[in-house]
Amino acid sequence: MLICCALKSVQEKEAKKWDDVRFGERTITLKAQRSCIQSFKKLVERLEKPLFEILYTQTRDFHLAQDFMRETFVKVHVKVENYNSMYPFCNWLFTIGIGLAISNHKKQSVNPRFAI
Repeated sequence: MLICCALKSVQEKEAKKWDDVRFGERTITLKAQRSCIQSFKKLVERLEKPLFEILYTQTRDFHLAQDFMRETFVKVHVKVENYNSMYPFCNWLFTIGIGLAISNHKKQSVNPRFAI
């Protein structure tokens, strides 16, 4: 019984922590939509590592993943006013990044580079 209560307490703390993270992300995102550069920098700092990991998994190329990560943040910065705050910002960001990686892969498949 004591273990169950302790586990429930830990789960409640984790849920609250994630609610705080989501609330913080939403607040920062709303400020970024209003052209707050500091807020956008905070989003980049929070999400650059997870975005890079996703893109590296997709590309298996360190430098290409870095390029896609930078390009993703540029696109997001330009289009941040289009973001719908009803959904998690990270989902929107990751979708854009993965879309860039897939688009590049399709271009490479259609027009492969041959070594001469």
